Amino acid sequence: MKIYGALRPIGLAAAIAVLAFTATQYLPKPAEATFNDSDGDTVIDLAELITGSDPMNAASTSESTGTDVVGGINTCNDGIDNDGDGLTDSDDPFCTDSDGDIVSDPSEAILGSDPNDSGSFPEDARLDTVLDFYGIPIFFCGDAFDNDGDGLTDADDPGCTPIGSDGDAFDDATEKRFGSDPGNPNSVPEHEAVNPGSCSDGMDNDLDGAADAADAACSSPTNDGRANARVISTLPYSDGPVVMKNAAVEPNEPRSRCSFGGAGGTVWYRYTAGANAVLIADTGGSSFETTLAVWHETGDGLSEVTCAAFVPDARVVFNVSAGETYFFQIDGVPYAQPFPTLSFNLVRGNPPANDNFVDAINIAALPFDHSANLEAARTELGEPSPSCSYGGATSTVWYRFHPGQDVSLLIDATGSDFTSFVGVWKSTVFGLGELACGGAGGGPSGARTAFRAEAGETYFLQAGRTLYGGLNEGFDLVLSVEITTPPANDNFAGAATAPSLPFHDTVDTLTASLEGAEPIPSCLFYDLPFATVWYKYTPGADTILVADLEGSTPFGSFIGIYTGTSLSTLNEAGCATPTYPYAQFAFDANAGETYYFQIGTTTYGEIPFGASRNWSAVQGDAAGGVIPPPIGSPTEISFNLDSFTVPSCAPQQFSTQDPLGDQIGQPPFIEPPVIINGESAGGLPPDNVRPDITRVAGGADNENVCLTIEFADPIDPPSEQTDNAVVGLIAFDSDENAATGFGGIVDSYCGPSGLGVDAELSAFSGTGVLVPITEYFEGPRPLGAEQEAHYALVRYGDRAITLIIPLKALGGDASFNMAAVFGSFYEPTDCAPNGGAIHVPGGAVIQPYIPGDVNCNGSPGPVDAGLILQYIAGMLPTLDCQRAADVNGDGRTDTVDVTMLLQYVADIIPSLPGMA
Repeated sequence: MKIYGALRPIGLAAAIAVLAFTATQYLPKPAEATFNDSDGDTVIDLAELITGSDPMNAASTSESTGTDVVGGINTCNDGIDNDGDGLTDSDDPFCTDSDGDIVSDPSEAILGSDPNDSGSFPEDARLDTVLDFYGIPIFFCGDAFDNDGDGLTDADDPGCTPIGSDGDAFDDATEKRFGSDPGNPNSVPEHEAVNPGSCSDGMDNDLDGAADAADAACSSPTNDGRANARVISTLPYSDGPVVMKNAAVEPNEPRSRCSFGGAGGTVWYRYTAGANAVLIADTGGSSFETTLAVWHETGDGLSEVTCAAFVPDARVVFNVSAGETYFFQIDGVPYAQPFPTLSFNLVRGNPPANDNFVDAINIAALPFDHSANLEAARTELGEPSPSCSYGGATSTVWYRFHPGQDVSLLIDATGSDFTSFVGVWKSTVFGLGELACGGAGGGPSGARTAFRAEAGETYFLQAGRTLYGGLNEGFDLVLSVEITTPPANDNFAGAATAPSLPFHDTVDTLTASLEGAEPIPSCLFYDLPFATVWYKYTPGADTILVADLEGSTPFGSFIGIYTGTSLSTLNEAGCATPTYPYAQFAFDANAGETYYFQIGTTTYGEIPFGASRNWSAVQGDAAGGVIPPPIGSPTEISFNLDSFTVPSCAPQQFSTQDPLGDQIGQPPFIEPPVIINGESAGGLPPDNVRPDITRVAGGADNENVCLTIEFADPIDPPSEQTDNAVVGLIAFDSDENAATGFGGIVDSYCGPSGLGVDAELSAFSGTGVLVPITEYFEGPRPLGAEQEAHYALVRYGDRAITLIIPLKALGGDASFNMAAVFGSFYEPTDCAPNGGAIHVPGGAVIQPYIPGDVNCNGSPGPVDAGLILQYIAGMLPTLDCQRAADVNGDGRTDTVDVTMLLQYVADIIPSLPGMA
């Protein structure tokens, strides 16, 4: 229990992320070869120049809003200066996106759009060139829109001036696309479309060693246009590899709904069906991301049958009618490769008997087991996609169940060999309403879900593949439906007893229920509990108890802590949701008092329209009901309970007085209370306290800093939510360098303190008597801080707050500058000191770490290298001496550190950075 001390781009949105590595200043269009990658970090120089990272430094990578939004990797909240510009996270302009259009403010300034207008998006040849290079042919300079709102469109916009590095007549993007060298003026495209006559002049125009007909760039697929569609006469049929280099798009060529307006060049096939059949078409074996569309020839032209897009193995299953002609149109985004190749396959399929909703197999008895091959299973027009398939349901089959009595069911497809989902539906006046859903993720695996079936109702079970599975996955569905029971501690009356501490238990809450009278923990706010289990513990002596859900898999898990003897008499003693980074709460527990712990998952505030009651009604919502959390969340929860020993405080080493009556801000405005049903509600009470700090004092030993904040008037902890409740922040500059770290809220309210905040804690955190410490360190992390969360113990007295803070969270020693700001729930009122910082002298230092000595035995060796590798691979959650793993001191733990350590062990290098 950690308590103390402790693109691949697809589509437009992802394409924008390539550009969202913003820059710090305006840069002119570069003259050098735009497609070089000088530092070998897989980002071409042009992309680095327009996004602010250093094209000559492989360690300079993006730190931007776009990366965070699209990639989900939190570069703007990781405490690391990723791009090496001296600015980190919120201090870096890369992390500012005022108009919320993904592209950060500095990048928009560079590319000529308005960073304060979400309707103004970059229209610039540099953007087009970068996206085209990475295989995304989305040309904002050729879309006939005024994207940046400057009144100029496409070629009329100065930003759309083509980029040419070598001074010849062809811009860099054109040369790269058609095989010539954008850095050599003597190498020009050998291709009739852009350089007419180049394929019949007897010259090797692009200097690739081949001329005219011998040059692959001078050949085009014979089925380039629909009029030349390759005829398929017999099935099965396969064609390829077809070189797509010179495939073109015809004027007025139809675009499928899957093409998203972009096409690199198309080829066509045609097939006239001899009989009614189900066909399977795919592009398995192609070397680029394909778009496959099927068209039906009618008297009025072509009508789209189906399509699949932006996957190397696009695949569709569809019906054909005897005598009708069908066209297959294939394009994609092949420009990242010199000679992309296409493979196309068409075969007949045999759908499973329960392929369609009306043919759902009836489940007559339980348990029920069924296997089906979904290779030719289709998705019907208008068929619903359950929430846990992310809208990507395909190759589905159906089952029907009509129970004679109330029963809890478990639906399990974990034996399937593909990325699957299972959904449960019920007919409503508005169509099918989703009741439950389970989805698999992370590659081929099965899904499962559970629901409560009521006697006399009819339920429809849908199982299928998601669009995220490819041709490398199988098609064999293995499904079971069986009666299940909830966990033994599902209800309050069956709460599992923790016999001693530390206590640990793991339970699968998939089949857990929610009792009708269960309390809704206060920290859930707008969410609702869905599935819960209960635990209880009675301490033999007064202690601090710490409950957490470390190791749990569900997103949205929570802890509710209560005293009482029944659901109707429970009083909340604490509540936690996974904020730091899992749910955790610490509280003062009394000897002989029994504490109940409600552990569960939430509905995330969502009760979809048309959903009926699943397990039971939420308290106060007898007419409604809840459904499982969406997106097939994991359901295994780990509950941990332990006691916490309060460290003793070191003798006082410093004391700073703060003047009386120096509160900041305006006196609180007293709003007249509103009278509702004869009782007062709203407004601020006239005796609202404005906390006034009088003294800050403290001392340190070799493990902790003991800090005391004294006030002029009585105070209460935030959990009391009284007029005297005090909240606040304390900021620490551990390296005493104002140029590093974070500016923080203290400066905003108290004036310039001269702090570069390296660590900060909030006295209002919702975790009870332990509050998290947020760290903003640059470079090497403090001992243990890289993965381990750090907490401070907070104790409230009548007129004082005492905090015990681990030195690990402050950089390892007791020498630092600090400032504090405190106030009521309504506004900050006092700073200590005003417009400055308190200097805390040194004197207590954690035992220095030895670089590479991650097992803390005093000597780095090959065993330590093995431990670091296990940590990097995720086999170890942390290391005993965590900071020692950062051997080269760059703020990260990676294979570079392992290599350096092994070189030291082998005497290839004499010492490691930081060694005495």
